[in-house]
Amino acid sequence: RGGIDRDISSAEAARTRSDHFTDPSRKREGVGGSTAPSKTKRSSSRSSGSIRRRRLEFVHLTKTGGSAIARAALSVGVRWGACHFYDEDICDTPFASSDTPRNTTVKGKDGGESPWHLPPWVFEGLAKYFKGNPYEGADLFIVTRNPYSRVISEYYCPWVGKRSDDVKVLNHWVEEMLRKVNPEGLHRKLEGLRDGAGGDGSFILHTKHLIPQVEYVFESDGKTRLVPEENTLHFENLAVEFPKLLARYSM
Repeated sequence: RGGIDRDISSAEAARTRSDHFTDPSRKREGVGGSTAPSKTKRSSSRSSGSIRRRRLEFVHLTKTGGSAIARAALSVGVRWGACHFYDEDICDTPFASSDTPRNTTVKGKDGGESPWHLPPWVFEGLAKYFKGNPYEGADLFIVTRNPYSRVISEYYCPWVGKRSDDVKVLNHWVEEMLRKVNPEGLHRKLEGLRDGAGGDGSFILHTKHLIPQVEYVFESDGKTRLVPEENTLHFENLAVEFPKLLARYSM
């Protein structure tokens, strides 16, 4: 497997679920149709380990261990996530001091900030500003996380959260973030960003943190899978699932 998974450790499984910060197994509220997995031009629905597979590409959802995955991949010469946009010396730094992707001409707009954290269907509309679309022609994989434990991780994130262990501060912050996320309104903003509106500088759209997981697993219609079910990994079981994924792709 080339050693990609050597630094990826497992996490304790959370025991709760949330109706907010959406569970990716559920379709977006208000969008009709089945959520059953379906084949798209980006996905491979066959699960046999012997078939010929396309290039594997990582979809980096925030607070799911993605930076560790990208750095581990880079150590064996594979560019995933931020490493498509940063030079190697910057990509190999856990928290870069500047946000200046080498490939972008839209610095200062919402699409130019942390573009590797955009849902693939949004990035597709912005690919003209970059040197190619890393998701095009690839099989995608993603690491998802229990929504409760993910939001706690976001709370302690130095970029978007707080540094207080006061439960009142935590609860107030979560309530504020729920108002800012507003999944249906945020989805419309993501569509606008994809279509060239440039974003509105709002907290969620600018940072890419706290975007519901469903936006990354499905197309904008909320029905068509972008990430095959077999390539949708779980943070709580990553130490088991990630090596199996790499083995299917002979990595």
